[in-house]
Amino acid sequence: SGDSIRVHFSVHDVSTGDWIGIYPAEASPDSLSDDPVLWVWACGFKTCYDDASSEAVEFRSDAMSGGQYRVHYIPDGAYSLTESTYKAIASSELFTIAVEYRIYLA
Repeated sequence: SGDSIRVHFSVHDVSTGDWIGIYPAEASPDSLSDDPVLWVWACGFKTCYDDASSEAVEFRSDAMSGGQYRVHYIPDGAYSLTESTYKAIASSELFTIAVEYRIYLA
């Protein structure tokens, strides 16, 4: 069991198609792939049927490998057909996931 990454956000017009993704630090917010490390709909679930009412979502950090990351808020309709990328409207500061390894000797 790992720790959680809790993301708080505030958006004026939240849509059911808005989502939040965690990407490696080097990913550009103006040109995000469709393959984030982790993602959830802004409503907090991967199946979202109502407008997002949540202002916080959680990710499980044990699903991530060690490294530096950023969280990006991607609005519905932010996909560029010509470039096959998404554009974030907000991004977090850089954060680091440290992985602790333990070796047990028998």
